Amino acid sequence: MPAAVLAPIQWLIDLFLPVLEFFHDTLSIPWGLSIILLTVLLRLAVLPLGIKSFKSMRGLQAIAPQMKALQAKYKDDRQRLQQETMKLYSEHKVNPFGSCLPILAQIPFLIAFFYMLRTDLKFEICGDGVDRNLPHDVGCGAVPNPVGNWMFGQPKGNGPLGGFGESFIGIHDITAVATGGLLILLLVLYVGSQMASSLVNMPPTADKNQKRLMLGLPLVFVIFLIPIKPPSGLFLYWITTNVFTLVQQWGLIRVFGHVKPVTVDEDEEPAKGGAKAATAAAGKAPSGSAPPPPPRKRKKKRSGRRR
Repeated sequence: MPAAVLAPIQWLIDLFLPVLEFFHDTLSIPWGLSIILLTVLLRLAVLPLGIKSFKSMRGLQAIAPQMKALQAKYKDDRQRLQQETMKLYSEHKVNPFGSCLPILAQIPFLIAFFYMLRTDLKFEICGDGVDRNLPHDVGCGAVPNPVGNWMFGQPKGNGPLGGFGESFIGIHDITAVATGGLLILLLVLYVGSQMASSLVNMPPTADKNQKRLMLGLPLVFVIFLIPIKPPSGLFLYWITTNVFTLVQQWGLIRVFGHVKPVTVDEDEEPAKGGAKAATAAAGKAPSGSAPPPPPRKRKKKRSGRRR
């Protein structure tokens, strides 16, 4: 990995690695479960950004009908459309980029996890005897332990949580690339958790094309994911992130309720109605006042002389 790319995130790796070592060496928690616990801690740390993103997303969903009306009205004038859009954002105090904050914050975490599993944590797990010239996807070459349960493997017997083993849901080496049935299991868990998270985040005003796109993106991502050969531990990070996002969005919806879109009629019709009322009031007397007097009839002058 180029030093120019690794340098900005090396401090994250130096921060994550001691935490994982504490979970594993002191508490005797398997490496896989340690990654899950670290991921939960990271998501709790950026929870304020998640709440801010949720509020920004609600604001965008609320003005979505007005946005569509502006796009239809100024479809031939992009400059005017941009001006009116910014004006709409300002009136409703909506930040269109606020919903992207958690995603941007997770990118350094993802890169740090990826390279930590391929380098620093790999040497920590495998020991000094590991051949550093081996391909990154080989891992430690650990042999699965047939003794113990499938979830946590062979009990270690030391530490406060010594009942856990090194294996976790069939993952015996989190630095190696998953293959066979384990890869299928991780892909199913990832796609399922991502789809569930997308359904919770989906706005009520989303049309069929939006729903198909949001539900189809995880499948498309898997196609590009397999050639990269990510370590098994990285799948645990993704799955935990998706599940945490699902629970977080569900909880925020329970607290703040569903968004109520501001329709175009509610926003524009009062002005039109007010103009019509003012026009009608100009020709009608206000209620409670005496009616205007009838017009006086003019006497017609008789033509001719008197007799």
